[in-house]
Amino acid sequence: MQIQIGNKDYSVTPPGYLNKVRKENLALSEEKAKTDTRFLNLLQNPGKTKGTSGTQIVNGFMFDEDTNVIFQNLETGIDEYRQMKRIDPVIRGVLNALKQPILRATATIKPASQDNADILIAKEIESNLFENDHFTYGQWLKNILYYFEFGFEVLEKEFELVDGKWRWKMWHHRRPETIWKWDSKNGELKSIVQQAFDVDTQKWLITKPIKQKSLFHIANEMEGLNFQGESVIRSAYRSFLSKDRLIRLQNVQAERGAVGVPHGIMKSGNTTKKNEMIASLQNLRSHEESYIVSSEGDFELGFFGGKDFFGLDLKPYIEFHNNEIVEAAGAGFTQQAKGDSSQGSRAKQEADIDFFALALESHTSNVESVNNNGSFGMQSIRQLVDLNHKNVEKYPKLEIAKISQDDVQDLMTSLKTAKETGLIDKWTNKDEVRGREKLGWIEREMDDEEERGVSPVIPQENELEEA
Repeated sequence: MQIQIGNKDYSVTPPGYLNKVRKENLALSEEKAKTDTRFLNLLQNPGKTKGTSGTQIVNGFMFDEDTNVIFQNLETGIDEYRQMKRIDPVIRGVLNALKQPILRATATIKPASQDNADILIAKEIESNLFENDHFTYGQWLKNILYYFEFGFEVLEKEFELVDGKWRWKMWHHRRPETIWKWDSKNGELKSIVQQAFDVDTQKWLITKPIKQKSLFHIANEMEGLNFQGESVIRSAYRSFLSKDRLIRLQNVQAERGAVGVPHGIMKSGNTTKKNEMIASLQNLRSHEESYIVSSEGDFELGFFGGKDFFGLDLKPYIEFHNNEIVEAAGAGFTQQAKGDSSQGSRAKQEADIDFFALALESHTSNVESVNNNGSFGMQSIRQLVDLNHKNVEKYPKLEIAKISQDDVQDLMTSLKTAKETGLIDKWTNKDEVRGREKLGWIEREMDDEEERGVSPVIPQENELEEA
């Protein structure tokens, strides 16, 4: 602060001021030093992580964390999934409902750009995948979609050289229960080893490691490095077991109750007649000991109960578990197909269909992504392009048509009928955009006014008929 003595001004530091400044500067320096240290450490290890996935893979052997001991072992778990699919028609139907829309959807190979070079590369991939003499696209996709029931799928790619270009000769399906060891490093699947029966040698053997460059791997709900994923029917297992036991019990009921229990009526006190009665009752059921003798009338033989003697009606319990299986797999919309009005309002049913369509699109995107971008460095399309071409920066992509609840034919029929009856007199831009999205058509270029919705577009009659 300033003080005046005579005609001169002097600067005087207040008591304690310097100590305060020193402390503030020291605090700032310490904080700056910490920041600089953290920054220097980051520069020294710019891409290094500190954590780990937590997946238990010991010397290539994966320890599944499932609470059920059956699914802790890959071989027994896969066998159980296979039995679920084979013996339960509801599970089989759910898997078909999940797979068939994807299998029936149109697939194309989209060029990276409209340059001639990119178009030619896309046509090479398209020809290799859709016009192959050794395998069909349908079988290739079916093999991939086995990851629905088993949790994951592994294919081994075999290449051949044709006219100076590498092509996929075959995509060999590797049964999931034969995967013995998973070799991973730095968060990537590097190779697998199988323990399987070899058809050619007629022997059980342990294969040589199948390297990353030959592998195709896809998984459902893969957590961390759990390459085995999780089956879409895993959460339905409890209902599957309960339903199976109920059906067995129902069969016992039918066997024992449909014929009824032999029943004899005779007057009391006649021991000889009673023994004859017992022998007759045993003969009615092949000497079984299940019979009833009463002493309330004359001598009479018959069956007690018959078709009305079934005990507890188990059908509602079986239906309950059927619904649980369907819901567990995310296919609740199938209740609408059965005409089950107890499942809720029409709005809920439509919501179930929309949700199911989104689930299917998620699986479709998974298939596209693994083929286009690769899983753990195992690119399919990129790999084949790089084998045949140099300095490619952008790659063609597999595209599978979007799946929705709107049927194309129904949509077109409805539009034509609505126009003919006068229900629609003006076709807005939003209507056209929505229609083109549902039909999978290319977007039409619009001017500024049309994009703002100012100028409605009215489809001509011949446009609807040609579509």
